[in-house]
Amino acid sequence: MTEIAQRLNETNISAANVDRYLNWINLGLEDFSTYFPRAPWLESSGVLSLAAGSSKYQTSALATDIRFIKDARISAQQSKLQYVEKEVFDTLQPQNSVNGVPTVYTIFNNSFEFYPAPSNSWGVQFDYTSDIVSVSSVSAVPEIPRRYLEPVMEFCVYRGFQDREDWDQAQIVEARYQALVARIKNQLQRRTLDSRRLISVRELETNNMYFNNEITQEFFGG
Repeated sequence: MTEIAQRLNETNISAANVDRYLNWINLGLEDFSTYFPRAPWLESSGVLSLAAGSSKYQTSALATDIRFIKDARISAQQSKLQYVEKEVFDTLQPQNSVNGVPTVYTIFNNSFEFYPAPSNSWGVQFDYTSDIVSVSSVSAVPEIPRRYLEPVMEFCVYRGFQDREDWDQAQIVEARYQALVARIKNQLQRRTLDSRRLISVRELETNNMYFNNEITQEFFGG
């Protein structure tokens, strides 16, 4: 908070200002994370329990903060599930009356749907990235490595100048922010051209787009 105030030359860190700063920090964390949807600090996993004969399940039964689906598998059957778009899924079996070990799934209207419908009770292990957790107090620690906090700080300063309607300074700081993001991207050692596709739940709800963004193993290297 103090750093933001200093960069904006604001000496009065009132409760109202703290609320403003917290809001900017959360917006900055979210914006920065969109550039790195496969960032390790967003990785999570969970098991969705399937019931015999039931092919459809709410995504919230797995988690409420899913950003991207990375992988799905039934470990007990040593079976990996493939994602298909809703239109393709519907052509496989319009009534989905076939039971067996699920091999494909889709996401539509906040629901998972599997084909074939499970013939037994199994657990589907999902690896996914989650939404970044909001900062709710001045003592909270953001879910992002300290070395990558500088772009978030610049984003806050950018929003501060916007609030003042100082558009010239806002443009300068925005350019610095984008340059920092670009520099972090340039530090990546390779692009995952043949990596697993990421499936955005939000995008699947609208236009079923795939994502294939860059990342490296030493994203958090020393």
